[in-house]
Amino acid sequence: MALDLSGVQRTVEGFLDDSLQLWRDVQGEADDVLDEQTGALRVGKKPDLVWEGDGAVVFSGLPAATPPLDGVVSRTPSDTAYQGMLPLCTPRVLVDDLLTVVGSVRDSQLVGCRFRITGVVSGSFAVVRMARLELLGGSRQPGLRGRRE
Repeated sequence: MALDLSGVQRTVEGFLDDSLQLWRDVQGEADDVLDEQTGALRVGKKPDLVWEGDGAVVFSGLPAATPPLDGVVSRTPSDTAYQGMLPLCTPRVLVDDLLTVVGSVRDSQLVGCRFRITGVVSGSFAVVRMARLELLGGSRQPGLRGRRE
């Protein structure tokens, strides 16, 4: 007998309140380009849009919504500062795909941030797709909560 997690999936997807875009750079041409005259980085060629919809970008290792009994901060095994939470209906996510935050109800400083996907996590009972993210550019620096660049 299969375990029906559709109700849990709908509930979790109800918490995904960031507007995200998933881009794929098959040719490897979307890296930032250095303008040698000004020293500024410009965005390279635009990659292909794979998906657009609701998701969430959160810090890795944030305190759990319900504090554990011992009061310890919830930890996730990640070497990056951010995680992306995407609905299961999202097309296949690949390492090196790009994720852009178009809008955010929770954190306006995430709007305009671009992330490279460094890993996709899957579990036994999936209700949301988790991706480890590396910040490429935008209004926030990793580790500096609430500050602008």
